[in-house]
Amino acid sequence: MTIARPASFILFVVLLCAGDSREGQAQVPSGSLTPGTAAALVFPQGDEDRNRLASAIGDPDPQVRAVAARVAAVLIRKDLGPALADRLTKEDDLPAASEQTRAVLVLQRDAALTAARAAASRLGGDVLLALAEWLARNAPTQLSAGFGELTKGVPEETSRDLGRIAAVAVQQTPAHLEAMSLAVADGGGIEAWRGYIDAIAESGMDYTRLLIRGLAASDPALRTVTWWFTLSSPAVAETSKAAMTAALAQDGSQDTAWAGVARQLWARRLTGAAPVDQSEVFRQHAEDARRYLGALSATKELTGAERLALKTVVSQTFPTEPPPPRAVVPFRPRVVSARNFTAIVPGFIQSVFAATGCKAGSRYDILTGARMLYRLDGRPQQVAVDTTKVSDACAAVVRILGNLALAERDEAVGPERQVWMLLPTAASIVACIDEPPSASPTRVSAGRVQPPKKIKHVNPQYPAGAQKAGIQGTVIVEAMISSSGCVKRAAVTRSVALSLDLEALQTVSQWRFSPTLLGGQAVPVIMTVTVNFTLQ
Repeated sequence: MTIARPASFILFVVLLCAGDSREGQAQVPSGSLTPGTAAALVFPQGDEDRNRLASAIGDPDPQVRAVAARVAAVLIRKDLGPALADRLTKEDDLPAASEQTRAVLVLQRDAALTAARAAASRLGGDVLLALAEWLARNAPTQLSAGFGELTKGVPEETSRDLGRIAAVAVQQTPAHLEAMSLAVADGGGIEAWRGYIDAIAESGMDYTRLLIRGLAASDPALRTVTWWFTLSSPAVAETSKAAMTAALAQDGSQDTAWAGVARQLWARRLTGAAPVDQSEVFRQHAEDARRYLGALSATKELTGAERLALKTVVSQTFPTEPPPPRAVVPFRPRVVSARNFTAIVPGFIQSVFAATGCKAGSRYDILTGARMLYRLDGRPQQVAVDTTKVSDACAAVVRILGNLALAERDEAVGPERQVWMLLPTAASIVACIDEPPSASPTRVSAGRVQPPKKIKHVNPQYPAGAQKAGIQGTVIVEAMISSSGCVKRAAVTRSVALSLDLEALQTVSQWRFSPTLLGGQAVPVIMTVTVNFTLQ
Protein backbone atom coordinates (compact mmCIF):
# COMPACT_ATOMS: atom_id res chain seq x y z
CA MET A 1 0.00 0.00 0.00
CA THR A 2 1.67 3.22 -1.09
CA ILE A 3 -0.20 5.54 1.25
CA ALA A 4 1.85 6.20 4.34
CA ARG A 5 0.56 6.49 7.87
CA PRO A 6 -1.65 9.60 8.14
CA ALA A 7 0.76 11.40 10.47
CA SER A 8 3.54 11.17 7.91
CA PHE A 9 1.57 12.40 4.90
CA ILE A 10 3.13 15.14 2.82
CA LEU A 11 0.11 17.00 1.53
CA PHE A 12 -0.16 19.35 -1.39
CA VAL A 13 -3.14 21.57 -0.59
CA VAL A 14 -5.20 23.04 -3.41
CA LEU A 15 -7.68 25.79 -2.64
CA LEU A 16 -9.63 26.03 -5.87
CA CYS A 17 -11.00 29.42 -6.83
CA ALA A 18 -12.79 30.68 -9.92
CA GLY A 19 -10.38 31.12 -12.79
CA ASP A 20 -7.40 29.95 -10.71
CA SER A 21 -4.39 28.55 -12.49
CA ARG A 22 -1.61 26.41 -11.08
CA GLU A 23 1.88 25.99 -12.36
CA GLY A 24 3.02 22.41 -12.67
CA GLN A 25 -0.40 20.96 -13.45
CA ALA A 26 -1.04 18.78 -16.48
CA GLN A 27 -0.79 20.71 -19.72
CA VAL A 28 -3.85 20.30 -21.92
CA PRO A 29 -2.78 19.08 -25.38
CA SER A 30 -4.00 20.99 -28.39
CA GLY A 31 -6.48 19.41 -30.75
CA SER A 32 -9.77 17.65 -30.05
CA LEU A 33 -10.70 17.35 -26.42
CA THR A 34 -11.24 14.05 -24.62
CA PRO A 35 -12.97 13.67 -21.25
CA GLY A 36 -9.51 13.53 -19.65
CA THR A 37 -8.13 16.65 -21.33
CA ALA A 38 -11.40 18.48 -20.63
CA ALA A 39 -11.00 17.53 -16.96
CA ALA A 40 -7.48 19.01 -16.91
CA LEU A 41 -9.06 22.40 -17.74
CA VAL A 42 -9.98 22.58 -14.06
CA PHE A 43 -6.46 24.06 -13.82
CA PRO A 44 -6.49 26.55 -16.73
CA GLN A 45 -3.07 27.74 -17.89
CA GLY A 46 -4.31 30.97 -19.48
CA ASP A 47 -6.96 32.48 -21.72
CA GLU A 48 -6.57 29.76 -24.32
CA ASP A 49 -7.63 27.08 -21.82
CA ARG A 50 -10.50 29.24 -20.60
CA ASN A 51 -11.70 29.62 -24.17
CA ARG A 52 -11.34 25.90 -24.78
CA LEU A 53 -13.63 25.23 -21.82
CA ALA A 54 -16.20 27.59 -23.32
CA SER A 55 -16.13 25.73 -26.63
CA ALA A 56 -16.25 22.35 -24.84
CA ILE A 57 -19.76 23.18 -23.60
CA GLY A 58 -21.02 22.47 -27.12
CA ASP A 59 -18.51 19.74 -28.06
CA PRO A 60 -19.87 17.01 -30.38
CA ASP A 61 -18.89 14.37 -27.79
CA PRO A 62 -21.51 14.22 -24.98
CA GLN A 63 -18.88 12.87 -22.57
CA VAL A 64 -16.75 15.98 -23.13
CA ARG A 65 -19.86 18.16 -22.64
CA ALA A 66 -20.56 16.43 -19.33
CA VAL A 67 -17.03 16.91 -18.01
CA ALA A 68 -16.91 20.50 -19.24
CA ALA A 69 -20.10 21.28 -17.32
CA ARG A 70 -18.58 19.81 -14.13
CA VAL A 71 -15.43 21.92 -14.61
CA ALA A 72 -17.48 25.08 -15.21
CA ALA A 73 -19.46 24.49 -12.02
CA VAL A 74 -16.36 23.86 -9.91
CA LEU A 75 -14.60 26.96 -11.28
CA ILE A 76 -17.77 29.11 -10.91
CA ARG A 77 -17.52 30.21 -14.54
CA LYS A 78 -20.61 32.41 -14.40
CA ASP A 79 -19.87 33.68 -17.89
CA LEU A 80 -20.66 30.16 -19.18
CA GLY A 81 -24.08 30.00 -17.48
CA PRO A 82 -26.12 31.19 -20.51
CA ALA A 83 -24.34 28.77 -22.90
CA LEU A 84 -24.91 25.87 -20.49
CA ALA A 85 -28.57 26.78 -20.04
CA ASP A 86 -29.05 26.92 -23.81
CA ARG A 87 -27.28 23.57 -24.27
CA LEU A 88 -29.46 22.01 -21.57
CA THR A 89 -32.68 22.86 -23.43
CA LYS A 90 -31.63 20.59 -26.32
CA GLU A 91 -29.44 18.03 -24.55
CA ASP A 92 -30.55 14.42 -25.06
CA ASP A 93 -27.64 12.68 -23.33
CA LEU A 94 -28.58 11.88 -19.73
CA PRO A 95 -25.10 12.15 -18.07
CA ALA A 96 -24.38 15.41 -19.92
CA ALA A 97 -27.80 16.84 -19.02
CA SER A 98 -27.30 15.87 -15.38
CA GLU A 99 -23.98 17.75 -15.21
CA GLN A 100 -25.42 20.71 -17.11
CA THR A 101 -28.36 20.88 -14.70
CA ARG A 102 -26.03 20.97 -11.72
CA ALA A 103 -23.80 23.55 -13.41
CA VAL A 104 -26.52 26.02 -14.38
CA LEU A 105 -27.98 25.85 -10.86
CA VAL A 106 -24.57 26.54 -9.33
CA LEU A 107 -23.86 29.39 -11.74
CA GLN A 108 -27.31 30.99 -12.06
CA ARG A 109 -29.07 29.73 -8.94
CA ASP A 110 -32.81 30.53 -8.82
CA ALA A 111 -32.72 32.01 -12.31
CA ALA A 112 -31.94 28.53 -13.68
CA LEU A 113 -34.75 26.68 -11.88
CA THR A 114 -37.21 26.89 -14.76
CA ALA A 115 -34.72 25.37 -17.22
CA ALA A 116 -33.63 22.75 -14.68
CA ARG A 117 -37.23 21.70 -13.93
CA ALA A 118 -38.01 21.45 -17.64
CA ALA A 119 -34.98 19.22 -18.21
CA ALA A 120 -35.88 17.06 -15.20
CA SER A 121 -39.44 16.66 -16.48
CA ARG A 122 -38.20 15.78 -19.98
CA LEU A 123 -35.37 13.40 -19.06
CA GLY A 124 -35.98 12.27 -15.44
CA GLY A 125 -33.38 9.98 -13.86
CA ASP A 126 -30.11 11.61 -12.85
CA VAL A 127 -31.29 15.01 -14.10
CA LEU A 128 -34.17 14.90 -11.64
CA LEU A 129 -31.81 13.81 -8.85
CA ALA A 130 -29.36 16.64 -9.69
CA LEU A 131 -32.20 19.16 -9.36
CA ALA A 132 -33.37 17.65 -6.07
CA GLU A 133 -29.83 17.63 -4.65
CA TRP A 134 -29.32 21.32 -5.45
CA LEU A 135 -32.63 22.18 -3.79
CA ALA A 136 -31.76 20.08 -0.73
CA ARG A 137 -28.44 21.84 -0.22
CA ASN A 138 -29.43 25.36 -1.27
CA ALA A 139 -33.21 25.79 -1.09
CA PRO A 140 -34.76 23.19 1.26
CA THR A 141 -37.99 25.16 1.59
CA GLN A 142 -38.54 24.91 -2.16
CA LEU A 143 -37.75 21.19 -2.05
CA SER A 144 -40.33 20.49 0.64
CA ALA A 145 -42.93 22.65 -1.16
CA GLY A 146 -42.50 20.78 -4.44
CA PHE A 147 -41.53 17.32 -3.24
CA GLY A 148 -44.77 15.67 -4.29
CA GLU A 149 -44.38 16.96 -7.84
CA LEU A 150 -40.79 15.70 -8.06
CA THR A 151 -41.74 12.15 -7.05
CA LYS A 152 -44.81 11.86 -9.26
CA GLY A 153 -44.58 8.86 -11.58
CA VAL A 154 -40.90 8.05 -10.97
CA PRO A 155 -39.51 4.50 -10.58
CA GLU A 156 -39.19 3.04 -7.08
CA GLU A 157 -35.40 3.34 -6.91
CA THR A 158 -35.53 6.99 -8.00
CA SER A 159 -38.25 7.70 -5.46
CA ARG A 160 -36.13 6.13 -2.72
CA ASP A 161 -33.13 8.20 -3.83
CA LEU A 162 -35.25 11.35 -3.67
CA GLY A 163 -36.18 10.47 -0.10
CA ARG A 164 -32.51 10.10 0.83
CA ILE A 165 -31.73 13.44 -0.82
CA ALA A 166 -34.54 15.09 1.19
CA ALA A 167 -32.82 13.79 4.31
CA VAL A 168 -29.65 15.69 3.31
CA ALA A 169 -31.60 18.95 3.60
CA VAL A 170 -32.58 18.04 7.16
CA GLN A 171 -29.09 16.91 8.16
CA GLN A 172 -27.54 20.15 6.90
CA THR A 173 -30.40 22.35 8.16
CA PRO A 174 -32.13 20.54 11.08
CA ALA A 175 -34.77 23.28 11.40
CA HIS A 176 -36.41 21.82 8.28
CA LEU A 177 -37.14 18.42 9.87
CA GLU A 178 -40.84 19.01 10.52
CA ALA A 179 -41.67 20.59 7.15
CA MET A 180 -39.63 18.08 5.16
CA SER A 181 -41.05 15.09 7.04
CA LEU A 182 -44.58 16.32 6.35
CA ALA A 183 -43.78 16.84 2.65
CA VAL A 184 -42.25 13.39 2.20
CA ALA A 185 -44.95 11.61 4.22
CA ASP A 186 -47.89 13.34 2.54
CA GLY A 187 -46.65 13.75 -1.01
CA GLY A 188 -43.65 11.56 -1.66
CA GLY A 189 -45.06 8.06 -1.64
CA ILE A 190 -44.00 4.90 0.14
CA GLU A 191 -40.54 4.44 -1.39
CA ALA A 192 -39.54 8.07 -0.81
CA TRP A 193 -40.60 7.76 2.82
CA ARG A 194 -38.62 4.53 3.11
CA GLY A 195 -35.47 6.20 1.79
CA TYR A 196 -36.04 9.29 3.95
CA ILE A 197 -36.44 7.53 7.29
CA ASP A 198 -33.54 5.17 6.55
CA ALA A 199 -31.23 8.11 5.85
CA ILE A 200 -32.37 10.12 8.88
CA ALA A 201 -31.81 7.10 11.13
CA GLU A 202 -28.36 6.42 9.64
CA SER A 203 -27.34 10.02 10.35
CA GLY A 204 -27.78 9.63 14.10
CA MET A 205 -30.35 12.45 14.34
CA ASP A 206 -33.17 12.21 16.88
CA TYR A 207 -36.06 10.94 14.80
CA THR A 208 -38.66 10.18 17.48
CA ARG A 209 -41.03 12.76 15.97
CA LEU A 210 -40.53 11.08 12.60
CA LEU A 211 -41.64 7.74 14.01
CA ILE A 212 -44.67 9.27 15.67
CA ARG A 213 -45.69 10.92 12.40
CA GLY A 214 -45.24 7.74 10.38
CA LEU A 215 -47.02 5.45 12.85
CA ALA A 216 -49.98 7.83 13.02
CA ALA A 217 -50.16 8.51 9.26
CA SER A 218 -53.54 8.24 7.56
CA ASP A 219 -52.09 6.05 4.79
CA PRO A 220 -52.02 2.40 5.99
CA ALA A 221 -49.12 1.61 3.64
CA LEU A 222 -47.05 4.43 5.14
CA ARG A 223 -47.79 3.13 8.63
CA THR A 224 -46.71 -0.33 7.52
CA VAL A 225 -43.35 0.92 6.22
CA THR A 226 -42.77 2.79 9.49
CA TRP A 227 -43.67 -0.20 11.67
CA TRP A 228 -41.16 -2.36 9.81
CA PHE A 229 -38.54 0.35 9.86
CA THR A 230 -38.77 0.35 13.65
CA LEU A 231 -38.25 -3.40 13.72
CA SER A 232 -35.32 -3.30 11.27
CA SER A 233 -33.35 -0.41 12.76
CA PRO A 234 -31.06 -1.16 15.72
CA ALA A 235 -31.22 2.50 16.72
CA VAL A 236 -34.96 2.26 17.45
CA ALA A 237 -34.46 -0.54 19.95
CA GLU A 238 -32.07 1.66 21.92
CA THR A 239 -33.69 5.08 21.75
CA SER A 240 -37.40 4.87 20.96
CA LYS A 241 -39.00 2.33 23.29
CA ALA A 242 -41.29 4.99 24.77
CA ALA A 243 -42.54 5.95 21.31
CA MET A 244 -43.16 2.30 20.43
CA THR A 245 -45.04 1.67 23.68
CA ALA A 246 -47.27 4.65 22.88
CA ALA A 247 -47.81 3.36 19.32
CA LEU A 248 -48.91 -0.04 20.62
CA ALA A 249 -51.59 1.70 22.66
CA GLN A 250 -53.13 3.16 19.48
CA ASP A 251 -55.97 1.44 17.65
CA GLY A 252 -54.48 -0.97 15.12
CA SER A 253 -57.74 -2.23 13.62
CA GLN A 254 -57.14 -0.31 10.37
CA ASP A 255 -53.54 -1.48 9.97
CA THR A 256 -52.53 -3.81 7.15
CA ALA A 257 -51.94 -7.44 8.02
CA TRP A 258 -48.21 -6.97 7.48
CA ALA A 259 -48.13 -4.01 9.86
CA GLY A 260 -49.93 -6.27 12.30
CA VAL A 261 -46.95 -8.66 12.25
CA ALA A 262 -44.56 -5.89 13.32
CA ARG A 263 -47.04 -4.70 15.95
CA GLN A 264 -47.32 -8.24 17.31
CA LEU A 265 -43.52 -8.65 17.49
CA TRP A 266 -43.16 -5.33 19.32
CA ALA A 267 -45.88 -6.36 21.76
CA ARG A 268 -43.97 -9.56 22.51
CA ARG A 269 -40.75 -7.61 22.95
CA LEU A 270 -42.04 -4.77 25.14
CA THR A 271 -44.93 -6.27 27.10
CA GLY A 272 -44.30 -10.00 27.00
CA ALA A 273 -47.63 -10.51 25.20
CA ALA A 274 -48.55 -14.10 24.38
CA PRO A 275 -47.64 -14.88 20.74
CA VAL A 276 -50.40 -14.85 18.14
CA ASP A 277 -49.15 -17.08 15.35
CA GLN A 278 -48.18 -15.13 12.18
CA SER A 279 -47.26 -18.09 9.97
CA GLU A 280 -50.19 -17.65 7.61
CA VAL A 281 -49.40 -13.94 7.18
CA PHE A 282 -45.84 -14.85 6.17
CA ARG A 283 -47.19 -17.21 3.52
CA GLN A 284 -49.62 -14.60 2.18
CA HIS A 285 -47.00 -11.82 2.16
CA ALA A 286 -44.00 -13.65 0.73
CA GLU A 287 -42.54 -10.55 -0.97
CA ASP A 288 -42.70 -8.57 2.27
CA ALA A 289 -41.10 -11.46 4.14
CA ARG A 290 -38.20 -11.44 1.68
CA ARG A 291 -37.81 -7.67 1.97
CA TYR A 292 -37.52 -7.82 5.75
CA LEU A 293 -35.71 -11.13 5.90
CA GLY A 294 -32.77 -9.67 7.82
CA ALA A 295 -34.96 -8.18 10.54
CA LEU A 296 -37.10 -11.31 10.83
CA SER A 297 -34.25 -13.81 10.97
CA ALA A 298 -32.61 -11.85 13.81
CA THR A 299 -35.81 -11.39 15.82
CA LYS A 300 -35.68 -13.63 18.89
CA GLU A 301 -39.44 -13.23 19.50
CA LEU A 302 -40.37 -15.45 16.51
CA THR A 303 -41.82 -18.85 17.39
CA GLY A 304 -40.54 -22.09 15.94
CA ALA A 305 -43.66 -22.42 13.76
CA GLU A 306 -43.14 -18.94 12.36
CA ARG A 307 -39.53 -19.73 11.50
CA LEU A 308 -40.62 -22.86 9.66
CA ALA A 309 -43.13 -20.78 7.69
CA LEU A 310 -40.38 -18.32 6.78
CA LYS A 311 -38.15 -21.17 5.65
CA THR A 312 -40.86 -22.29 3.26
CA VAL A 313 -41.56 -18.77 1.99
CA VAL A 314 -38.01 -17.61 1.28
CA SER A 315 -36.37 -20.98 0.57
CA GLN A 316 -33.62 -20.18 3.02
CA THR A 317 -32.50 -22.20 6.02
CA PHE A 318 -33.62 -20.92 9.38
CA PRO A 319 -33.17 -22.56 12.77
CA THR A 320 -36.34 -24.23 14.01
CA GLU A 321 -35.69 -22.86 17.47
CA PRO A 322 -35.43 -19.15 18.32
CA PRO A 323 -31.79 -18.03 18.28
CA PRO A 324 -30.11 -16.93 21.51
CA PRO A 325 -30.49 -13.23 22.36
CA ARG A 326 -28.15 -11.00 20.38
CA ALA A 327 -25.54 -8.91 22.14
CA VAL A 328 -26.57 -5.28 22.22
CA VAL A 329 -24.35 -3.39 19.77
CA PRO A 330 -24.35 0.38 20.35
CA PHE A 331 -25.75 2.26 17.38
CA ARG A 332 -23.30 4.42 15.45
CA PRO A 333 -24.33 6.84 12.70
CA ARG A 334 -23.43 6.18 9.07
CA VAL A 335 -20.52 8.53 8.32
CA VAL A 336 -18.47 8.14 5.16
CA SER A 337 -14.81 8.49 6.13
CA ALA A 338 -13.22 7.20 2.92
CA ARG A 339 -14.30 6.19 -0.56
CA ASN A 340 -12.87 5.67 -4.00
CA PHE A 341 -13.05 8.18 -6.81
CA THR A 342 -16.04 7.78 -9.13
CA ALA A 343 -16.29 8.38 -12.85
CA ILE A 344 -18.20 11.37 -14.23
CA VAL A 345 -18.75 9.45 -17.49
CA PRO A 346 -17.81 5.92 -18.60
CA GLY A 347 -14.07 5.63 -19.22
CA PHE A 348 -13.40 8.92 -17.41
CA ILE A 349 -10.58 7.92 -15.05
CA GLN A 350 -8.74 6.01 -17.79
CA SER A 351 -9.02 9.11 -19.96
CA VAL A 352 -7.51 11.28 -17.20
CA PHE A 353 -4.66 8.75 -16.85
CA ALA A 354 -4.01 9.08 -20.60
CA ALA A 355 -4.17 12.89 -20.52
CA THR A 356 -1.57 13.16 -17.76
CA GLY A 357 0.72 10.33 -18.82
CA CYS A 358 0.20 8.38 -15.58
CA LYS A 359 0.35 4.62 -16.09
CA ALA A 360 -2.01 2.12 -14.46
CA GLY A 361 -0.37 -1.15 -13.45
CA SER A 362 -1.36 -4.79 -13.30
CA ARG A 363 -0.91 -5.12 -9.53
CA TYR A 364 -3.48 -3.78 -7.09
CA ASP A 365 -2.24 -0.99 -4.90
CA ILE A 366 -3.45 2.41 -3.84
CA LEU A 367 -1.70 4.99 -5.92
CA THR A 368 -2.38 7.95 -3.70
CA GLY A 369 -5.29 9.81 -2.17
CA ALA A 370 -6.75 13.16 -1.31
CA ARG A 371 -8.30 14.55 1.85
CA MET A 372 -11.45 16.43 0.89
CA LEU A 373 -13.30 19.24 2.60
CA TYR A 374 -16.60 20.26 1.00
CA ARG A 375 -18.66 23.41 0.77
CA LEU A 376 -22.26 23.14 1.92
CA ASP A 377 -23.35 22.99 -1.74
CA GLY A 378 -21.33 19.78 -2.24
CA ARG A 379 -18.44 21.28 -4.26
CA PRO A 380 -14.82 20.79 -3.14
CA GLN A 381 -13.49 23.52 -0.87
CA GLN A 382 -10.07 22.10 -0.09
CA VAL A 383 -8.19 19.20 -1.63
CA ALA A 384 -5.07 17.95 0.14
CA VAL A 385 -3.17 15.44 -1.99
CA ASP A 386 -0.72 12.82 -0.75
CA THR A 387 2.42 13.40 -2.87
CA THR A 388 4.67 10.75 -1.30
CA LYS A 389 6.16 8.10 -3.60
CA VAL A 390 4.23 9.21 -6.65
CA SER A 391 5.24 10.70 -9.98
CA ASP A 392 4.25 14.23 -10.98
CA ALA A 393 1.97 12.82 -13.69
CA CYS A 394 0.11 10.59 -11.26
CA ALA A 395 -0.10 13.34 -8.64
CA ALA A 396 -1.79 15.44 -11.34
CA VAL A 397 -4.42 12.70 -11.77
CA VAL A 398 -5.41 12.93 -8.12
CA ARG A 399 -5.42 16.74 -8.12
CA ILE A 400 -7.71 16.76 -11.15
CA LEU A 401 -10.03 14.05 -9.79
CA GLY A 402 -10.06 15.58 -6.32
CA ASN A 403 -11.07 19.00 -7.56
CA LEU A 404 -13.85 17.50 -9.66
CA ALA A 405 -15.12 15.09 -6.97
CA LEU A 406 -18.44 16.31 -5.64
CA ALA A 407 -20.03 15.07 -2.44
CA GLU A 408 -22.26 12.04 -2.98
CA ARG A 409 -25.90 12.96 -3.58
CA ASP A 410 -27.08 11.58 -0.26
CA GLU A 411 -24.03 12.75 1.70
CA ALA A 412 -24.50 15.62 4.15
CA VAL A 413 -21.46 17.89 4.34
CA GLY A 414 -20.27 20.60 6.66
CA PRO A 415 -17.17 22.62 7.54
CA GLU A 416 -15.74 19.91 9.83
CA ARG A 417 -16.52 16.88 7.64
CA GLN A 418 -13.55 15.46 5.78
CA VAL A 419 -13.49 12.47 3.45
CA TRP A 420 -10.49 10.57 2.11
CA MET A 421 -10.68 9.81 -1.61
CA LEU A 422 -8.52 6.97 -2.90
CA LEU A 423 -7.29 5.98 -6.34
CA PRO A 424 -6.07 2.44 -7.17
CA THR A 425 -3.36 1.70 -9.72
CA ALA A 426 -4.59 -1.64 -11.03
CA ALA A 427 -6.01 -1.30 -14.53
CA SER A 428 -8.75 -3.85 -13.76
CA ILE A 429 -10.01 -1.80 -10.77
CA VAL A 430 -9.94 1.46 -12.73
CA ALA A 431 -11.79 -0.24 -15.59
CA CYS A 432 -14.50 -1.38 -13.18
CA ILE A 433 -14.97 2.13 -11.77
CA ASP A 434 -15.18 3.37 -15.37
CA GLU A 435 -17.83 0.85 -16.46
CA PRO A 436 -20.97 2.42 -17.93
CA PRO A 437 -23.98 2.16 -15.62
CA SER A 438 -26.41 -0.53 -16.75
CA ALA A 439 -29.29 0.48 -14.47
CA SER A 440 -30.01 2.14 -11.15
CA PRO A 441 -28.51 -0.05 -8.43
CA THR A 442 -30.84 -2.07 -6.22
CA ARG A 443 -30.11 -2.18 -2.49
CA VAL A 444 -29.82 -5.75 -1.26
CA SER A 445 -31.53 -4.60 1.94
CA ALA A 446 -34.66 -3.80 -0.08
CA GLY A 447 -35.32 -7.54 -0.37
CA ARG A 448 -35.83 -7.69 -4.14
CA VAL A 449 -32.58 -9.58 -4.78
CA GLN A 450 -30.41 -12.03 -2.91
CA PRO A 451 -26.91 -10.87 -1.94
CA PRO A 452 -24.44 -11.72 -4.73
CA LYS A 453 -22.12 -14.67 -4.22
CA LYS A 454 -18.45 -13.80 -3.72
CA ILE A 455 -16.27 -15.69 -6.22
CA LYS A 456 -12.93 -14.03 -5.46
CA HIS A 457 -11.84 -13.22 -1.91
CA VAL A 458 -8.78 -11.29 -0.79
CA ASN A 459 -7.77 -11.06 2.86
CA PRO A 460 -6.79 -7.68 4.30
CA GLN A 461 -3.23 -7.06 5.43
CA TYR A 462 -3.11 -5.75 8.98
CA PRO A 463 -1.34 -2.34 8.92
CA ALA A 464 1.81 -2.60 11.04
CA GLY A 465 1.21 0.76 12.72
CA ALA A 466 -2.28 -0.28 13.84
CA GLN A 467 -0.97 -3.60 15.17
CA LYS A 468 1.75 -1.86 17.14
CA ALA A 469 -0.78 0.60 18.57
CA GLY A 470 -3.18 -2.22 19.53
CA ILE A 471 -5.96 -0.96 17.25
CA GLN A 472 -8.58 -3.48 16.16
CA GLY A 473 -12.23 -3.51 15.11
CA THR A 474 -14.67 -4.04 12.25
CA VAL A 475 -14.77 -1.63 9.31
CA ILE A 476 -18.12 -1.47 7.50
CA VAL A 477 -17.99 -0.78 3.77
CA GLU A 478 -20.92 0.01 1.48
CA ALA A 479 -20.11 -1.46 -1.92
CA MET A 480 -21.85 -1.06 -5.25
CA ILE A 481 -21.37 -4.27 -7.23
CA SER A 482 -21.63 -3.75 -10.98
CA SER A 483 -23.73 -5.94 -13.23
CA SER A 484 -20.51 -7.74 -14.21
CA GLY A 485 -19.70 -8.50 -10.55
CA CYS A 486 -16.81 -6.11 -9.84
CA VAL A 487 -16.80 -3.46 -7.09
CA LYS A 488 -17.55 -0.24 -8.94
CA ARG A 489 -17.88 1.98 -5.87
CA ALA A 490 -16.91 1.51 -2.25
CA ALA A 491 -17.21 3.75 0.80
CA VAL A 492 -16.31 3.23 4.44
CA THR A 493 -19.46 3.99 6.43
CA ARG A 494 -18.22 2.91 9.85
CA SER A 495 -14.63 3.80 10.64
CA VAL A 496 -12.20 2.25 13.11
CA ALA A 497 -8.98 4.11 12.30
CA LEU A 498 -7.79 5.65 9.06
CA SER A 499 -5.13 3.02 8.34
CA LEU A 500 -7.68 0.21 8.83
CA ASP A 501 -10.29 2.08 6.79
CA LEU A 502 -7.91 2.43 3.84
CA GLU A 503 -6.89 -1.22 4.00
CA ALA A 504 -10.55 -2.29 4.14
CA LEU A 505 -11.36 -0.17 1.09
CA GLN A 506 -8.37 -1.62 -0.76
CA THR A 507 -9.38 -5.16 0.17
CA VAL A 508 -13.05 -4.91 -0.80
CA SER A 509 -12.17 -3.33 -4.15
CA GLN A 510 -10.37 -6.56 -5.09
CA TRP A 511 -13.32 -8.85 -4.39
CA ARG A 512 -15.38 -10.25 -7.24
CA PHE A 513 -18.96 -11.48 -7.21
CA SER A 514 -21.23 -13.47 -9.45
CA PRO A 515 -23.63 -11.21 -11.40
CA THR A 516 -26.90 -10.53 -9.56
CA LEU A 517 -30.01 -11.36 -11.57
CA LEU A 518 -33.35 -9.58 -11.36
CA GLY A 519 -36.00 -10.79 -13.77
CA GLY A 520 -33.32 -12.73 -15.61
CA GLN A 521 -31.16 -9.64 -16.19
CA ALA A 522 -27.84 -8.83 -14.50
CA VAL A 523 -28.23 -5.70 -12.37
CA PRO A 524 -25.95 -3.61 -10.15
CA VAL A 525 -26.59 -3.85 -6.42
CA ILE A 526 -25.59 -1.97 -3.28
CA MET A 527 -24.70 -4.05 -0.26
CA THR A 528 -22.91 -3.69 3.07
CA VAL A 529 -19.83 -5.80 3.81
CA THR A 530 -17.52 -5.99 6.80
CA VAL A 531 -13.75 -6.28 7.11
CA ASN A 532 -12.52 -7.51 10.48
CA PHE A 533 -9.19 -6.64 12.06
CA THR A 534 -8.47 -8.71 15.18
CA LEU A 535 -5.20 -8.68 17.09
CA GLN A 536 -3.73 -12.14 17.58
